[in-house]
Amino acid sequence: MKNIFFIRHGKLDLPYKDHSQMPSSLLNDLGKKTLDPNLDFDYISKDLSEDLSKIIPLEKIGKIYVSPFRRCRETGRFIAEFIQKNYDQKIEIEVREDLREVYFELENILANKKSADISGLNNAVLEAIYYGKNAESLDKICERLNNFFDILSNLEVNTLVISHDFLMRFIELILLNKGKIQTSDILLAGLLNTKRNVYLRGFFTDNNFLDIQNF
Repeated sequence: MKNIFFIRHGKLDLPYKDHSQMPSSLLNDLGKKTLDPNLDFDYISKDLSEDLSKIIPLEKIGKIYVSPFRRCRETGRFIAEFIQKNYDQKIEIEVREDLREVYFELENILANKKSADISGLNNAVLEAIYYGKNAESLDKICERLNNFFDILSNLEVNTLVISHDFLMRFIELILLNKGKIQTSDILLAGLLNTKRNVYLRGFFTDNNFLDIQNF
């Protein structure tokens, strides 16, 4: 039995502490994929050395899967270099298109809504996805995650998966559903109740998807 660790990418190289401080116009560009910023390497270096390496047994990781967006690719490369330097292990990194962030158009989602904090914005996006308005459909999200989980179920090494917060909400649901999910399995209340993942944190399970633990 192998363990799978799912984490959100590191902090973006932008003058904001996190997504909660970013203007909606910037979040809109991230959602529409018209902006693909670099990673803040000082942030990930500090967190990796002081915290993440104590949470995840990096010396036991055998493979890393990453979203195609720069912030995830750079997070994966930085962690792989850390593992090679500290544990003398070369890690294979595979870019997976099915790990890309969920598409959404925040400007249209918020067009008839009052301003909200990050929790309100997140819920508005999740509702838009659920109802299929100004965002990627549930069918497409379920299809690509089911394809990816077919691969995860046959893992031979401990694995790290690096993606994005909204996609990780659906990964959380698919784990709770034992590794396979259909649109009909998703309830809005359950989706809104998923955990918001901060930078370089997430959850882990085994390749039988029998349990999920947050960190």
